[in-house]
Amino acid sequence: MIFKPLLPIYVIIFVALAFIAFIVFMLTSKHQRNLPIRRILMIVIMFVIMLRPMVRGGTAVRQESSTNVFFALDLTNSMTVADCKNNQRRFEKMRDDVQEIAKSFTGARFSIIAMDYDAYVAMPLTDDLDALLNYAPKLSVIDTAKSNGSDLSKLIVYTMEHIENYRELFQERKNVLFVMSDGERTENTKPIITKNQLNALSAARVYGYGTSEGGYVKRVYNGEVSKNSLNHISRIDEENLQDIASRLNGSYENWTDVDFDAQKMKAISSTLELSDSSTIESYRDTYWLLALILAALLLWELSDCLNKVLDERKVVKK
Repeated sequence: MIFKPLLPIYVIIFVALAFIAFIVFMLTSKHQRNLPIRRILMIVIMFVIMLRPMVRGGTAVRQESSTNVFFALDLTNSMTVADCKNNQRRFEKMRDDVQEIAKSFTGARFSIIAMDYDAYVAMPLTDDLDALLNYAPKLSVIDTAKSNGSDLSKLIVYTMEHIENYRELFQERKNVLFVMSDGERTENTKPIITKNQLNALSAARVYGYGTSEGGYVKRVYNGEVSKNSLNHISRIDEENLQDIASRLNGSYENWTDVDFDAQKMKAISSTLELSDSSTIESYRDTYWLLALILAALLLWELSDCLNKVLDERKVVKK
């Protein structure tokens, strides 16, 4: 048996000492010497529940991955255009794809690097998949008032610098990069990627969002896309995206109308991952059994209180 306290242990100890002092006081008090054993038992059970006792439940296989997955995401205003499948906005389709891709990399570590008016780390490298799945739907395009155009090369350079730094810290891990953008640019710049940065990268995929017909860019206020449009039509720049894929020694695909293919992504992840499995002990919670006993004692206590109230009323009537 092991214990995994629900609260910090020092909090439990402090509260336990307070209750012990209270019980001693009640037992030695001139006014109340009779403290039902049932109530003491309820207090003891409550503290045991807070300690969260667990019993051995067998073994489990833990899958570990040696892959870092980086998402480089375009969150500039042009990603508000609703020209993806089912009239989804580009950034909405991108958010959905990020979540599905992450699910395909079992046990990997994930990081999100975004670009709005500047490149920044939106989510540091973590092995908590749930954290990414909770955070990704909250990603939104920059407010129009803060926007200063699109420069995808800045995002690529910033991301590659981070990947190179992580490679120096974790040389045994593979680094996989997913670039997701419409490729639109307001400045004709090309990302400069060093040989060391390319060596730090195990694989790269560039996914494009948008159509050649394009659509009007929407205004964004406080992270919310409005119905008002800017006087600007944004179209996907596949030539730019293909150039970036080539510079990263990766491949490019247009995912505007593509349904996520779990099997295809699994095939990609399986060729990139170095997974190790290990056997660990698993444990089962038992505090729910104690909770049932506590509930029964509480009902007993309430029943006694109710009977005393009814008896007192009968005496008063007489």
